[in-house]
Amino acid sequence: MDRVGFSIEGEIVEGPRPVNSHDRSPTDGSSGPLPPLSREISFLLKYGVSMSLLQQVENRARELNLPPAHVLLANGQVTELAYYRLMARELGLDFSPVVPNGHDQLSKLPKPTDWRRIARMASHAPQCSTSLFNQRQADFFMAPDGWQFDGLRQLLRQYPEFSHRLQITTHGSGLNHLIRRAEPLLMAHARDQLRNQRPDLSAAQVVTFSQTVVLMLLIEMLTAVSLVGDAPIQIALHVPALLAYFSQAGLRLSSWASLTKPRQKAIEQWLPDACLPTYSVLVALYKEANQVDDLIAALARLDWPKEKLEVKLLFEADDLDSIAACHRALAEQNAPFVSIITVPAGLPRTKPKALNYALPLCSGELLVVYDAEDRPDPGQLREAHAAFLARAPELACLQAPLSIHNHRDGWLPRLFAIEYSAHFDGLLPALARYECPMPLGGSSNHFKRQALVNIGAWDPYNVTEDADLGIRLARAGCAVGTICCPTFEEAPNVFAIWLRQRTRWFKGCYQTWLVHMRHPLVLYGDLGPARFLAFQLVTLAAALGALFQPFLIYFVSKCLIDLLSGSTPTWRFVLACIDMMAMVCVLFIWCLLASKTLRLRQLQSLRPYLIWALVYWLLISIAAWRALWQLFACPHDWEKTPHTAMGKPIA
Repeated sequence: MDRVGFSIEGEIVEGPRPVNSHDRSPTDGSSGPLPPLSREISFLLKYGVSMSLLQQVENRARELNLPPAHVLLANGQVTELAYYRLMARELGLDFSPVVPNGHDQLSKLPKPTDWRRIARMASHAPQCSTSLFNQRQADFFMAPDGWQFDGLRQLLRQYPEFSHRLQITTHGSGLNHLIRRAEPLLMAHARDQLRNQRPDLSAAQVVTFSQTVVLMLLIEMLTAVSLVGDAPIQIALHVPALLAYFSQAGLRLSSWASLTKPRQKAIEQWLPDACLPTYSVLVALYKEANQVDDLIAALARLDWPKEKLEVKLLFEADDLDSIAACHRALAEQNAPFVSIITVPAGLPRTKPKALNYALPLCSGELLVVYDAEDRPDPGQLREAHAAFLARAPELACLQAPLSIHNHRDGWLPRLFAIEYSAHFDGLLPALARYECPMPLGGSSNHFKRQALVNIGAWDPYNVTEDADLGIRLARAGCAVGTICCPTFEEAPNVFAIWLRQRTRWFKGCYQTWLVHMRHPLVLYGDLGPARFLAFQLVTLAAALGALFQPFLIYFVSKCLIDLLSGSTPTWRFVLACIDMMAMVCVLFIWCLLASKTLRLRQLQSLRPYLIWALVYWLLISIAAWRALWQLFACPHDWEKTPHTAMGKPIA
């Protein structure tokens, strides 16, 4: 791609020529006289910007029906700082790169589509009577939209005295000032929107009083049964375990059967850029300084017009190293579509709270969530948009498959990759095909933004906000689907890190089941019988299977030892046989599903590691029991999973 550069007071400003995502040749007007340039960019000719570049910008802006200045800045031809400094010079106004802090706060949050407009309007700043040079400080700071350029110049010609009360600033500075004014409202929205809107669906209180009573009655009933004898209590405990095992086997068998038809992308021909909406991308980062460079480079490769792409990187306010690394990366890479959002400190300190904080700032019709270590397929946004257009209007969310890129780093990442393959390429597409509630993965969730807002967005108190969100979408009558373009992720290769991550997932699974089962009859009415059963399979059955597995293995092993000594009762031998059949059945079907899905990602070399599936499942059981303890000891603690740069081992 051609690049141009010029110097403004020692500052080099350069960027790619504006072409669309498929390198189609822009209209150059060679067949006739060139149309006049818009005044909002034509003044740049005085400062060394070439006519050919500005003409390409003008044509691209006309194609997308966007202000030419927006196209110029979105593609990085001129930095925002340089453009507004030159605009101030052209208008005869002073320029300020920063809007001073004010004490005024907003009374209500603007609508997502209004943030940009309000940020470009005159923003009042604290007024000082005099300065050291006896000059009044400006009363207003303004970042005009390109289409406001002519109107502002006419205003200054008609009222020249107004120029002493006005300074030009950048749009980014105006937006940051507006965010600071709205900070209390954004924090309240991030923490309390769902809890205020639907307290029955919030995990702020994990276990209700009625659920506690039921749990106590269940424990007392089991205690009473144990007094009768050894056989009744063992049979009573085996019933839920065996139901969980056989139901999981049936679910995976149906997933395997559904793979007979090959999955295809939504459409092969993407729509032209002019027909595409704005796409918002949210990425929450915490202590991920080593991920920032690769992340921004990966997001820059997304096949979506940069003029209609807004990427927001979300940082905790005290994560100074990551914020500094991001500023350095943005200074080095040409990514003007990326902005930084700093989330103030406050509990709960979770990823969903950060996403909720940024959601009102997003203007995109569509929205996707990525993690810091994610490297999405460049065509993923296009496929998601095409799928939203091609499928039923009630489709509100699409899950892209997650694929492990570091499966060669050891035994644990290999089994992790096998598990992800079975889950994202086997189980989730089957759930979508059967229109069952789907526990979303924590990344690469594509939403219709308004549908997300309508259900209260993410629950900041649920440590697997993605799984909970998938169930709430189903309860609201929204459909969830899957697409094919993957996102590449990194698996932990250290057991301690893997255990913390898996503990959080199980704890969120428990939270999700407890929250939605507060009123079982209401849930049954929302989902219907088939989807209600599917919800139990993907949450309760999965958790019970992991919790009971060590005990079943112990029970079977003890029965075999006792059998050799001839002291095993008949009922115990029969029960052990059923246990063994259940474990072998679910393990065989899971391996069958994984083996078939591995071929979709060209990972057939991992099939020999399926022999370790039972050991891996025992490790999962450890995480399940650790999560059960944390559910009562620290229900809202978020155990961070550290990652590293692509291809480098975890420190």
